[in-house]
Amino acid sequence: MLKSLNHGQTLSLVLIALVFSLCSAASKAACLINLNAIDVCDLQGSHTIAPVASSQNIPFSIQSTYGGSPRPFGVRLATDAGGSFQLQSSEGERIEIKVSLKIGEEIHRLQPDQYLGEFSRSRNVTDADLIIELDANRVFSSSLYTGNFSLTVIQPSTSPGISYTTEFSIVLSVEPEITIQNLGDIALIKDGTTAEQALSASEDFCIGGKGFSQYQISLSSSNGGSGDFRLKGSEDSLAYSVVFSDNLLSYSGSSPDASGKISANFELTSPPECGSDNAHLTINVPSSEWRTASEAKYTDILTITVAAQ
Repeated sequence: MLKSLNHGQTLSLVLIALVFSLCSAASKAACLINLNAIDVCDLQGSHTIAPVASSQNIPFSIQSTYGGSPRPFGVRLATDAGGSFQLQSSEGERIEIKVSLKIGEEIHRLQPDQYLGEFSRSRNVTDADLIIELDANRVFSSSLYTGNFSLTVIQPSTSPGISYTTEFSIVLSVEPEITIQNLGDIALIKDGTTAEQALSASEDFCIGGKGFSQYQISLSSSNGGSGDFRLKGSEDSLAYSVVFSDNLLSYSGSSPDASGKISANFELTSPPECGSDNAHLTINVPSSEWRTASEAKYTDILTITVAAQ
């Protein structure tokens, strides 16, 4: 079951309620055909892409003429990142992208600073696309990534060979998002619990997201409030405690303070789609509470607030 919320939305379940909070530039004008010219048009400037699994195209055009006639050309794409095509956040996080060149029906994978050609066309101006691919299943820990590139078009058949270079940037814009999956009702059953033991139950679930690197957890009870957790019957109530862990191998976890907030920051480890569970919630009712219960049923709505940091 997927629970996905953006700004200002609240999701309530029968027992568990979840609240999520999240605390192109101008390009060069189209090519003007000259008798002896090589040019790259509509590529200069900034181009924004989104964190999606499908490839994204940046259209532009190439002019390669000499003596008024089309001439074959080749291309070379360079980047200031060195040996691979990368985008970088202001925090220094790097993500690799794949870049291909589409001319007509032909698609060619580009490698940094390697010459690709020759392309012979029947027109003076050739429509082209840069195809950008990224791994959308990775965790994007920042909201903005930028890479600077330069595309050089070379006319090898002229003597001496002439070329033209244009510089541009690719910006990956990530809108912050938080999702929770697999969190449902938690049933507390005293069967098998001795009189000295706390009545406990737990639930594994997943916190996913993008556009941020860490999050904080706050919890509140509909019957007690923030930091005061109570299961309520028709006449009386039972106090309980909550423990949160972002490590399924360690259920010790962290407990909220008197305001309901857990002071620790937790690392975002899953994208919004959540491949598997990565968080754990434990409910404990002390023996001194449940042994004095006079009713058969007690309930509460526990509100979990996940806030991006």
